[in-house]
Order: sequence, then C-alpha cells, then structure tokens
Amino acid sequence: DDTGAVLGRFFGRWNGANVAQIGYIARTNIDNLKNAGEIAFYTSIGGENAVPEERVRIREDGAVDFACSVILSKQASTPPAPAGTTEARLYLFDDKLVVQFRQAGVTRYKWLALDDASVAWEHSTSPPT
Repeated sequence: DDTGAVLGRFFGRWNGANVAQIGYIARTNIDNLKNAGEIAFYTSIGGENAVPEERVRIREDGAVDFACSVILSKQASTPPAPAGTTEARLYLFDDKLVVQFRQAGVTRYKWLALDDASVAWEHSTSPPT
C-alpha cells in the first residue's frame, strides 16, 4: 500500500537547514486507484533545531486542510464577484465577516457583525456597508 508515501519534496534551505518544503504524497482514493495524490506545504517557525511542520494540504478531492488558524485580511472595498458557482470568498470588511458567492448568476453576500452580541447572519445581493 502506497498510501501516505512521499513521492518527492522540494526543500527550502537556509544556512544548511531545511526551513520550508513542498511534499507530494501518494494516496489511494475511495475507488482504490493508485493515481490519487496530495500536496503538502511545510514551514518552520525558526530556532536552532527547527523542523518544518505541515501547515496546508491540498487533498486528492481538491479540499484544502489548514493545520493552523486561517488568517483573513481586512478588505478596504468589496472584492470582484466570484467567477462562477464553484467559487466563494471569505473576507473581513469593517466589523463584519463576509461570505461572497454566486447563486443562479447573482452575486450574494452573507455577513455576521463581529461587534454585535447577536449571532444572526444578514444577507443581501448588495455588499455590506
């Protein structure tokens, strides 16, 4: 069984130490096909004996796993509409956590006010202000 076998790695080295790497991993998918694969990204925080740790993995089904917190950047303006129904954006705008997506050809927005004690999501075809 080759599941989990590392097929290859690209190393980022500094001063003789591995500080980052990209790993290509063989996977056996649900149909027992041997051609499935994943890509893992590793980084190290630093220090004398730093060892790169896995931070992000792109799974064989296209899902992305994050080993640590997802960091969102605050946007000064509304980003462009997603290209299609398979794309969505998650971002911060002012004091709101915003999900932007397309449904039936219409760009939609759902957001949660982070400075409010309520947990009600608001929704609209216009971005939050």
